Amino acid sequence: PRSNNVSVIFEDRKKNIWVGHRMPAGVDQYQEDSDKFLHLVVRDTGMIVFNNPRISSMVQGDSGLIWFGTNNGVYGIVTDRDTVVNMDEGTINTTNYIRYSENNGLLSNEVSGMILHRNKLWVSTNRGVSQIDLLTKQITNYDEYDGLQKGRFYPGAIIKKSTGHILIGGSNGISIFHPDSLNYNSVVPNIAITDMLVLNKIVTIDTSKSAI
Repeated sequence: PRSNNVSVIFEDRKKNIWVGHRMPAGVDQYQEDSDKFLHLVVRDTGMIVFNNPRISSMVQGDSGLIWFGTNNGVYGIVTDRDTVVNMDEGTINTTNYIRYSENNGLLSNEVSGMILHRNKLWVSTNRGVSQIDLLTKQITNYDEYDGLQKGRFYPGAIIKKSTGHILIGGSNGISIFHPDSLNYNSVVPNIAITDMLVLNKIVTIDTSKSAI
């Protein structure tokens, strides 16, 4: 493998074994028949965009993409088609990927863990939790103002129970919630001025006079 500092091991639906590293960083796939490791590289218009990120988590969605949580956001990478395996260089090259980062709404690029629930990817970070809707590509963020603990969440400290409840561990304990029980209020409340204070004294507004 790329290093002995392994952070996560994942088996995909085709029984491929993926090994994520932190330092030196990157992702390898174990080739059982040859007993070798191939390093995963993603290119975009010729430039390498995924080579050595620190890996915290891996999950696979219904579409077959493998999602990698890294220190540079979330990558959804197609690994079973449009790929080139180079045994001489020991690499798997692909150009088919999706990335979510702070630039398009993720709370933080420093991903701690991920859980998939009903085509929604729940991503714990060092600043809170982001929900990525894999169908609409919309991102919804949650932090202590939504009932989560304040502080950072730690790598690997996330599970989903058989009941669907998600548990995430961090610097202030464990946050527990059920994704299906969350209510979304899309109504924007009207703003009404009820009082005006100047130097902590209520000022009476004379409505008989015009401001013009």
